[in-house]
Amino acid sequence: MKGRLLVLTVVFMTLFAIQGNASVFSGSGGSSLQSLFTELGYGHIDVANYQTDINFNLRGMMEFQLLTRSGAADLSFGVLESQHRWWGTSYRHKQVFDANAAEGASATFAADRDNMTYGFYISKRSGWRTTRYYSYSPFNRYGAVQALFYEDPQNAGSYLMAWSGSYTGDPHSDHSYSDMVVRMRVHPAPEPATWVLLASGLLGLGVLYTARRKHSELT
Repeated sequence: MKGRLLVLTVVFMTLFAIQGNASVFSGSGGSSLQSLFTELGYGHIDVANYQTDINFNLRGMMEFQLLTRSGAADLSFGVLESQHRWWGTSYRHKQVFDANAAEGASATFAADRDNMTYGFYISKRSGWRTTRYYSYSPFNRYGAVQALFYEDPQNAGSYLMAWSGSYTGDPHSDHSYSDMVVRMRVHPAPEPATWVLLASGLLGLGVLYTARRKHSELT
């Protein structure tokens, strides 16, 4: 009897978890987010064409601009570093914009560490308590989707991140994703092969210049 009860409990918990994960996200911000994008000069981006759970694994530079807070003045934004080692993964929160950052503020972040994957988060401070929401939904309660990614088709390597500053798993959430919008531009560092080609080209130019100079002196 106890065994059957345990099995039934596990089954009900599994069904509840599946149902919870299926209901935490619906919509893409709708007309309100589309209007906001238009006001910000990104009306060419269709809010229905979003992506979620994007992480970046690169070496280079990330350039950020805080486009709008839309009334959410208490939110901070940062980069989540996930460093992968043989013994496991360690995480570090790197704040980019604090709660006092004004709309239009810009910042850069050096993605220059080995074995690193980069995600993002927003945080809200209430007294001694800090609540964080992550762009990677498995890190949020019940897998709630807190950030939508939009690739800018007119600017290669440029993305908009539209954030919800409240828990989207709440059935009363409006899923507007307009509490904070951050633009990100990714500037990958050249690959080693690129550096070799560049050095070879410069060396070739140097040899050519020297040869021409000697020829001019002889003539």
